[in-house]
Amino acid sequence: PTKKPNNVLIMRNFPRLSNPVMNDILSHKHASLFSNPVRERDAEGYRDMIRRPQDLKSIKAAINAGARAALQILNDAAAEQAGPEGAPGRVERYEALIRSGAGFGVGGPMLSMPATPELVPPLGIVNSAQMERELMRMFANAVMFNPGEEDVVRDAREMFESVSVAMGSVRSVER
Repeated sequence: PTKKPNNVLIMRNFPRLSNPVMNDILSHKHASLFSNPVRERDAEGYRDMIRRPQDLKSIKAAINAGARAALQILNDAAAEQAGPEGAPGRVERYEALIRSGAGFGVGGPMLSMPATPELVPPLGIVNSAQMERELMRMFANAVMFNPGEEDVVRDAREMFESVSVAMGSVRSVER
């Protein structure tokens, strides 16, 4: 088993930057296969075989939840650092920079924060690497659960190729 990271890189404005790509993915001709969680009545035994199910609706929700969680963590840290008169702490000033869209400090558009369950999948997605990993998990689950069904596997692989290209554009923005 791999060791969980101590920190997670949070991309500034990730929900806004990932939204066009998610819209493209959601409008793919095979997106309906992956749009909602798999129900037991639609795929008997799915939950027994697939350890960590994933779907597009959950990924989109995790992106939004991750952004809210990151902002809340920054707010909490700023409140702790505020002086007795409520003077803004370092984190609060940093949060103001995030909100204003100004530079993300010397490190560019990324901020390293301690990893919490709210900032990592499946609860939160805060950068393109997490998003890509969850999308690939979704396709891998489809292929694993449907090994004999050529149509589902073919559609999953076709969509995988399209999503891989789209994710390249998101990764290039992060650099």
